[in-house]
Amino acid sequence: MAPPNHHIREPRHVFRHMAAKATSVAFRLKTEEKGSDVNLAVHMVNDAWSQDYECLAIISNDSDLAEAMRIVKHERKRKVALIAMPKQNIANKLKTQATFVRTAQHVNFKKNQLPATIPGTPYSKPLDW
Repeated sequence: MAPPNHHIREPRHVFRHMAAKATSVAFRLKTEEKGSDVNLAVHMVNDAWSQDYECLAIISNDSDLAEAMRIVKHERKRKVALIAMPKQNIANKLKTQATFVRTAQHVNFKKNQLPATIPGTPYSKPLDW
């Protein structure tokens, strides 16, 4: 809790009901992804350090991955492929760290789907796929 008459502000959010006459403003912590980007970044860098791959392919538009991509590309000298979804505006932070950028094509998604029933298993893909 902030001492009286001190203001703590999150850059993108100030509680409206407090803003008008407040002597202090609360800080709001927003956590939605629960560390998935951090986990991915750690594995990207760790695997590059272990020399487990020559080219990293990222299918994401999360700019939080830019620093890990930079380390992989510049410090570990690995290629970094950024794969974008069709009609997606690619984050500039990611573009600058990628060795090359490609756009996934819908036709490739169709060609690479599992069959309706996976041979030798009792598993089927959902009908809406």
